[in-house]
Amino acid sequence: MTIAAPRPEELAPERTSAPLRFGLAGTAREEFAARIAELGGLADGWDSYGARAIDRRALRVGQMIAERALTLTLPLPRLLAVPSGGVQVEWSVGPVDLELEIEPGGAAAIFICDDEYTAQRIDGELPADQGLFNLALGRLAAHA
Repeated sequence: MTIAAPRPEELAPERTSAPLRFGLAGTAREEFAARIAELGGLADGWDSYGARAIDRRALRVGQMIAERALTLTLPLPRLLAVPSGGVQVEWSVGPVDLELEIEPGGAAAIFICDDEYTAQRIDGELPADQGLFNLALGRLAAHA
C-alpha cells in the first residue's frame, strides 16, 4: 500500500480536524483531535526559549500523513511541536521507530526509520523519497 504525502491542493492551511475516514474512533480519535488542537494553539515562545508558533500548514500535513498511515493499522503516532514552527510525527512499533519532521509551510519533510530487527536505517525527504517512506511505513506495519 502506498501512503502519499498530501498534495498542496489537499491542504487547508487554516483548518485542522479529527480524522473521519481511517478507522480512528472513540477515545483515540478524541485524543488525536485534542493533540492537534493543543499544537495548533501554541503561541510564539511556547518553550520559553523563543520557539515559533506551530505552522498550520505543517500541522495539517502531519495530520493527513498520520490519518493515511492509519489505513495500515498502525498505532496512533505521537505528535510533537518543533521549535522552528514545524511538527514531528513519531511511531514506535516493536523494534522499529519512525520519525517524520514537517517543516513550517508543509512543503518538505525529513524522515528517519530505525529498524533494530534488521539493523537498517531508512531516511529521506518527502516528497522526493516517497518510496522509501512507504518502505518505512511497511516496516512499522509488519510489527504492528
